[in-house]
Amino acid sequence: MFNRGHQLTVDTFTDRPMTNKFQGNMADICPVGCITEREFRFKRRVWKLKKTNSICTHCSTGCNITVEEDKNTVVRLKPRENQQVNQWWMCDDGRISVRRFKNNRNRLLRPAGRVRGELVRATWGQIYRALKTKIDNLSPVAAEVLAITDTHASNEELYLLKKLTKDVFNSDNVFFPLRPWSQPHTDYFIDSLITSDKSPNRAGAIALHLIGDEEDTRLQKVLQGPLKLVVVLGNPFAEKPEIQDQVGKAELIVYIGTEKNSWAKYADVLLPGRTHAEKEGTFTNKNNRVQRILTAVDAPEFTKPEWVILKEMIQCMEKEADFESVPAIFDALGSDVESFKGMTYGHIGSQGCQLPVQ
Repeated sequence: MFNRGHQLTVDTFTDRPMTNKFQGNMADICPVGCITEREFRFKRRVWKLKKTNSICTHCSTGCNITVEEDKNTVVRLKPRENQQVNQWWMCDDGRISVRRFKNNRNRLLRPAGRVRGELVRATWGQIYRALKTKIDNLSPVAAEVLAITDTHASNEELYLLKKLTKDVFNSDNVFFPLRPWSQPHTDYFIDSLITSDKSPNRAGAIALHLIGDEEDTRLQKVLQGPLKLVVVLGNPFAEKPEIQDQVGKAELIVYIGTEKNSWAKYADVLLPGRTHAEKEGTFTNKNNRVQRILTAVDAPEFTKPEWVILKEMIQCMEKEADFESVPAIFDALGSDVESFKGMTYGHIGSQGCQLPVQ
């Protein structure tokens, strides 16, 4: 099995190429192991791999998978049976997305703050104290505070982002990019795994009542006014340089994420988060099924899960956020948010469960 760019191809007996999006599944079902994936072939001894149940976060289908690692390095993603979501399958794009766990060139590894235009590394304590002082001096009112997020953030992270803006600043300005999406409709179940929505938690953002519209009309209205504080989670609106330029005029921009992306050049404060293989959380897929990811590998020393960062930002502003774990946050979410009403972390299990209110 060969890897050409972002597509897997297979040598066949008749030399007729197989070029669909599900060729990796042939390696999974081959009874003798003669079909192998080039992405993984000869890289590790299979019996040495440690496997952690998780979900694929490459798109909003949320295929159930195992994250497989050796020596604290994620080396492959394999499908895990869930008859309600992906049966036994996953697409090749999801398999190849393992590469994002191996790319450390742009990784944000330490908290940093901008001093006279230059980014300077700092401890977490120094960063939080400086943030508190700066925000107190700015004294922003609700309309002058904005939070924007992509939908690669977990339900817990989105919940705490809303809690930060509401409890600390009394602001409802939490926005995400809501884009049209589609998927093939055929007689074959496997085709339903493919979708143009390449974010794992758009449905979660909607269920949590974050603000989004296809034309970003409501966000544009907020951007027309003066902004004192903007919190950026992940890499939202990356395809919209005009939005980035408008946000860039804010007096204080805090970026939370794993990479030095395009938002890093605007940010006054950079707070290093963790990848989906390095933390725990829940996601709501395109069919409103809540599923969870689990920690598969250890994260770099000076990074923190985004939910911890958001919790500590709330606490540094002297507001209450006494959450010690992802299950505790999810249980609070199940009490506070109508769409998740009555749900607890224990309900989710290894196969996920449907939102009670849709």
